[in-house]
Amino acid sequence: MASTGTGWERSAETPSGGEPAATCRCAAVGQTSRMELDDRVGLDAVEAQALAADLGRLGSLHALLRWGLGHEPALVIDDVVIQDEFTHDVVIPYRDGLFLVFDTT
Repeated sequence: MASTGTGWERSAETPSGGEPAATCRCAAVGQTSRMELDDRVGLDAVEAQALAADLGRLGSLHALLRWGLGHEPALVIDDVVIQDEFTHDVVIPYRDGLFLVFDTT
């Protein structure tokens, strides 16, 4: 995936051929960070709101991993796509062939 500072310009295929459910960016807010959800497939409004609330509490890759491992079955990293020396996309299978893609720097 190609990323801009404000969002995604284009999508790439996910490792398992599924569709990205959402892309997530970690945005600095004051001295803390939070994840923002960019729904790419039109998730049900209730599900999108709940997912955005869950992700909004995460401020680091470590917190993301702990969040994913708390699910049954666990949501674990499927792939890391290196964009450049500072930026990586972390891909996590979500459900029903959908993936969450996290833009990390």
